[in-house]
Amino acid sequence: MAGVSMFSLVQQLWGKFNRDSELPLTMRGRKAVRYVEQLALSRLHLRGATRLGPRARTRGAPFIENRGTMTIGSDFNLASMWVQSHLVTGPQGTLQIGDTVSINYGAAISADESITIGSRVRIGPYAIIIDSDFHAASNRAAKPTAPIALGDDVWLAARVTVLKGSKIGNGSVITAGSVVSSDIPAGVIAGGVPARVLKKIDAHDDPAELAEVMHAAPLPQPSAMAGPRVPGGEVPPEVIQRVRQVIATTFAVEPTVDLDAGPRQIPKWDSMGQLRLTVGLEQEFNISLTETQLMGMKSVRQVCEVVRDSLGGP
Repeated sequence: MAGVSMFSLVQQLWGKFNRDSELPLTMRGRKAVRYVEQLALSRLHLRGATRLGPRARTRGAPFIENRGTMTIGSDFNLASMWVQSHLVTGPQGTLQIGDTVSINYGAAISADESITIGSRVRIGPYAIIIDSDFHAASNRAAKPTAPIALGDDVWLAARVTVLKGSKIGNGSVITAGSVVSSDIPAGVIAGGVPARVLKKIDAHDDPAELAEVMHAAPLPQPSAMAGPRVPGGEVPPEVIQRVRQVIATTFAVEPTVDLDAGPRQIPKWDSMGQLRLTVGLEQEFNISLTETQLMGMKSVRQVCEVVRDSLGGP
């Protein structure tokens, strides 16, 4: 992959400097230097890609594992500050990302078959896009897969999960915390667990109202477990058993894993593992977890408590 020439870097530095003409001179200079630094480092951070378009930027160091084919278009923007983002392809996997795509921190995209992301797509923090049932089998190559396709101008809000076989049409918006498991038509706002069409986007819609709808996380669906529970009480044994099973299948450990075990004791419990665990828990218990809850899951015991509180609610 060709590097970035000095002439190209100077051109981009000057362009950035001029675009921020409304800012004080010293701030313009700092922003321009930081911008070009991100451009230069992106070539290092994204060197595993099969093809990388011009003007790619990374903030922080993402995790890139390309064992198949990974193509990234121009003006790509990938954030890994605060929480690392992951782009992964399996031996037979293809990840194709269009132009002017922006991916926020803590995102995880894993292609064992095919994931296609159109141009001008925005992907929010902690989003997960995965085309296989990663928690269904220990043998990665044997997992059932189905391709995923995101059209142009799609916007995924925070904590959106897109599962195998899903398609999202051009210009559609998925609200925070939603799980997409089927086809979403073009030009709509969709949300929920699973995601369903909430409304059609109209040219006369108030942008502020659309933004409010988009960032409103869907309420958890009613649990099949009996009776609400007050947060802070004892965790029911059946919850502990089911949480342990999700953790066992996610991290390939024994179902009797110690309640005080956490990322230090379970090697696969890294930032990518945390995202996979989140999907497993939301599917198993039919709940929607918040960012605050995810930050508090540092041991098996804490995971059980978070699930208990999500099932009962205040």
